[in-house]
Amino acid sequence: MQVGTLADAGLIGTQPVSNTALNADGPATELTVRARGTLAGNVGPIMQARVDGVVVGSTEVRATEPSDYTFAVPPLVPGSKVDVVYTNNAVIDGVDRNLFVSHLIAGTTYALPD
Repeated sequence: MQVGTLADAGLIGTQPVSNTALNADGPATELTVRARGTLAGNVGPIMQARVDGVVVGSTEVRATEPSDYTFAVPPLVPGSKVDVVYTNNAVIDGVDRNLFVSHLIAGTTYALPD
């Protein structure tokens, strides 16, 4: 998994899972994204999580300090592709809405931005 920060709407990061993201009982079925946002027009960035191209969840990030957002995902196995997408970039009244991703965690796999 790979993540990063992107000011424009679109893909935050993507990379195949290179090792099995494990829980004690098998492949990870939860993905936690630590993120924060800049609100514009009193609306936070919309963060979408995808696994192998399928949307598994979406949420508005209203926290201005890093906070955890957890998504239920299908079992993450080697070769699974995880994407974090920022879908509502805008500048409203001179305020630029942005999403900042600190890291992802799935089981024992931890990924930092580039």
